Amino acid sequence: MQRMLALLAASLLAGCSSSSKPAARVYSATASVGDFLVITIHPDTLTIDYENRTTSESGTVAYTVEPDGTYAITDPGGHLLSAYEIPGLALVMEGDGMGPRGIEKALIVGVEKAPLVNADLAGQSYAMLQFRTHEGGVEVGHVTVADDGDVSVTNYIPAWELYGRPSSFSFKEIPGENFVEDAATGSIEVTVPEEGGGTSTATIFGTPGGYLAIDGENGSMFGVRDAATKDFLPEYAGTYLAIAYSKHDVTLGPGPGEETGTAEITKATVTITAGTGGGHILVEPEAGTPFESELVPLEDVPEFYGTGKIEGHPNGLFVFRDEGGDAVFVVFMDRSLAFGRYRISDLAAREYEYLYGFALKQT
Repeated sequence: MQRMLALLAASLLAGCSSSSKPAARVYSATASVGDFLVITIHPDTLTIDYENRTTSESGTVAYTVEPDGTYAITDPGGHLLSAYEIPGLALVMEGDGMGPRGIEKALIVGVEKAPLVNADLAGQSYAMLQFRTHEGGVEVGHVTVADDGDVSVTNYIPAWELYGRPSSFSFKEIPGENFVEDAATGSIEVTVPEEGGGTSTATIFGTPGGYLAIDGENGSMFGVRDAATKDFLPEYAGTYLAIAYSKHDVTLGPGPGEETGTAEITKATVTITAGTGGGHILVEPEAGTPFESELVPLEDVPEFYGTGKIEGHPNGLFVFRDEGGDAVFVVFMDRSLAFGRYRISDLAAREYEYLYGFALKQT
């Protein structure tokens, strides 16, 4: 009997020891400058493993948890600077020394991956917001997937005004055969036909929250399944910690898709409450003047929605005006939101600026 009790006690102690160690959390992440990373958080050792599969760089860095819940990262290479996480859901990081030339600041958004197959997309429709690596920074639109897998996209690309195009709105069709399941990674690889010929590639990841995270050659994109209504929903309300990537004094470079400008990463507290006919938003930057505005469903903004513009029912996609009167697009996801803004500073000189970011819900 004593031997049996000893074995039982040892078993219980071993179980307690193993269960007390927090599990590592793994995120598939995309950077606003085009890099794709796998990031692993080890809460027991306060370390972060990262693997940049675009540049083949990898490493392990230490972090400490600040009073506001953000992670202050010590990275000798200077690539990862700070982060904020909803454990097991999403991770937002401030990066530097990234991109094709290894010199760009970047916003990094990581999601916990869920297996995704083409059948999950069939018959669905999504509100979409893209963080473009170049040529304007922001793209917003709506995606409809037919039952046979063919995809129709209507979107707004504000940068097209710089090129003298008659419209900044676009319509694109992608055959279902262009979506190829990758059983090894649980993702979908898609070949996207581009204007003027040629193609680009993108990888679509599923998430436990049901939204899509897409890593493409021109940045990160998020697709959110249309909500049941265009109206503001109570679950959107709350306090969010936002991290934004902005670029100002931007001019188009000599080569296709090239641009010059000054980039920076900023943080803000965003408070969203129910408002008149929509939501009310209060933005309090770490450095800068707070401002308030009203969130309006995109379907109620004729400037962006209607025949020949963004079509369908992009429920969950909203617009508010910032302190300068510019439109800021917001799409709500599972306990998070993505946002983006674009402004032409000088059309004749083809100068512009943009801002986009990701916010995680605190309360």
